[in-house]
Amino acid sequence: MIGRSLVALSFLGAAGMLVACGDSGTSAGGGDQGGSDPQGGTNSGAGNTGGQNVGAGSEGGNGGNAPNDCGNGTVDGGEDCDGANLDGATCESEGFVSGTLACAADCSFDTADCAAAACGDGAINGTEDCDGTLLGGETCQTQGFDSGTLACSNTCSFNTKGCSNITCGDGTINGTEECDGTMLGANTCATEGFDGGTLVCTNCQLDTAGCLTEDCVDNVDNDADATIDCLDTNCAAECADACNTVPTITDPGTETGTTTGHADVLTNSCGAALGGTSGPEVVYQTTAAMAGFMHVTLTSATADHGISAWTGCPSSGTEIPNACSDIDFGNNAVELISLPVTAGQVVHLMVDGFANASAGTYTLDVETVATATCGDGFVDGGEFCDDGNTVNDATCNATCTAACGDGVCTAAGGESSCTCAADCPDDVNTCSGCDCTFAAANPCQCDDACIQFGDCCANETASCGVDSATFNIFSTGAPVAFADGTYNGTIGSMVCVPIPTVSEGTVTSVNSVTIAAAHTWLGDVTFKLISPAGTAVTLMSLPGTLEALDNGNGSSSESSNLAVANPITFIATAATSAESMGSTIGDAGVVCAAPPAGDGICQFIPNAGAAAAGTLATGFTGQTSTGTWQLCAGDSVASDTGTINSVTVNLTIGG
Repeated sequence: MIGRSLVALSFLGAAGMLVACGDSGTSAGGGDQGGSDPQGGTNSGAGNTGGQNVGAGSEGGNGGNAPNDCGNGTVDGGEDCDGANLDGATCESEGFVSGTLACAADCSFDTADCAAAACGDGAINGTEDCDGTLLGGETCQTQGFDSGTLACSNTCSFNTKGCSNITCGDGTINGTEECDGTMLGANTCATEGFDGGTLVCTNCQLDTAGCLTEDCVDNVDNDADATIDCLDTNCAAECADACNTVPTITDPGTETGTTTGHADVLTNSCGAALGGTSGPEVVYQTTAAMAGFMHVTLTSATADHGISAWTGCPSSGTEIPNACSDIDFGNNAVELISLPVTAGQVVHLMVDGFANASAGTYTLDVETVATATCGDGFVDGGEFCDDGNTVNDATCNATCTAACGDGVCTAAGGESSCTCAADCPDDVNTCSGCDCTFAAANPCQCDDACIQFGDCCANETASCGVDSATFNIFSTGAPVAFADGTYNGTIGSMVCVPIPTVSEGTVTSVNSVTIAAAHTWLGDVTFKLISPAGTAVTLMSLPGTLEALDNGNGSSSESSNLAVANPITFIATAATSAESMGSTIGDAGVVCAAPPAGDGICQFIPNAGAAAAGTLATGFTGQTSTGTWQLCAGDSVASDTGTINSVTVNLTIGG
């Protein structure tokens, strides 16, 4: 209704605003200001409606701010720290070099007590790469360059102006380059240790493939300077002393060479034994490829050479027993040696002229084999001989078990009075087949080897008993034990094995004595052969020691062994002295046994030691053969002992 007054109350927030009825125009009702609710809530005031117009209420107030938590000891919100809680930060983590970090009242870091890095203080701190001469182990190379000198700038950062990258092929020798193109610096083949040739540059490194060294023994101009071996001044030292620089020959391998121009300083044993005066020599070194027997063949084309094997270079080494040969004389002579070796054993081989003027070319072959093979031309293992074939002939039988004339009648090797009368003379008690040279009606006759008593022939001729004969006599009976530690130099302190014979004649010579015995310390043992007349010849006396008197006092350190299965023979034509018996094998080794159990050496030259001198060849000459011979054995030290199982004596008598 017009003219009528309306009163409206409007409430907004905590207090409403009263509007008078009849107000002209429109009046806006004010909304209450938003409260300071910590949660940020907004209150909207509602406007009064005056007259015909409605006043709009004011907009609600903004939400209130969260309360300030700095000082509660917990780093939250936008705080760096809070009190003593630095949240793990230090001066160093904030870019300083030292000091004590603190927390300000507004919970931000207080760095007032932190010390900043100082470039130039001689220490690499903070963000510094370096400081002065301190580079922290860095180089141009660690910075990605090829070479050069890294430095430190005045701002303590790396200065790489002195670093550079190498360019091979630029004609300049830089950095790690040894050369560049044709630029070799002062380098030549000679500066690189060669005798001649052409040095080149490959990939900026010295290439010595074209450099040459003179081989001073091969009869070839290796360094292309128009001079060969000892005519080349590069070979002066090697040619004056064969042990100065020793060339190597592989196993197996072949080398050709010459002794021409080389010095004559060293001597082998076998050439001297045959009357040689020695000549120029060359020495090689080889290493055994396996355990077994090293076969060495020397073929001399234009001079007479011998070959020998040594434990070291002959100027300081020792010649290996039974490893020397110089028996084939003249040009194109062939010398063979075989020696037992272990895998990896180093052996020196000397090619030596037989006489002063014996100098010329040769070929040397080396090959180690695992086992001995009959028929290969090398005497090794348990072989008595090896003439390069497996045929029974005058030199060696088909099984290499015996050589006719070695003083040993070896039936297993096919020897008999028919095949080898020298080793197996006519049996005086039986009529052997070779006696039957007359008609079948009268089959037995005196053959050339008949002796005065005992030949089975019924129709001996006048010549019987006049011819000389060589034959074996044998011990009889069971094995005899050594008398342990009793030997004092007398026959009475020894044990003796009887060797009877009824063969009558005058002794011309005793050729050999073969003994099958066992003993566990060779150096304790003495052997003597006693004739029916009582004459004694000492075969062996304490091997390994040179005793002053033959009285049994003392023993040698030679601890190798004797075994019945490996009989030893004393014969003047052997290559090894009885004094050296067992010297190449150890405590468990067996004399005469094939390697590796032993040394394969079975024959020895008698050596009387301190006993009275006397030889098998002349010691019994003129005595009667008939009667009982004896092999007497002495043992000087108690504890090691053994037995004498059999003895064979080979002798020659006249009529």
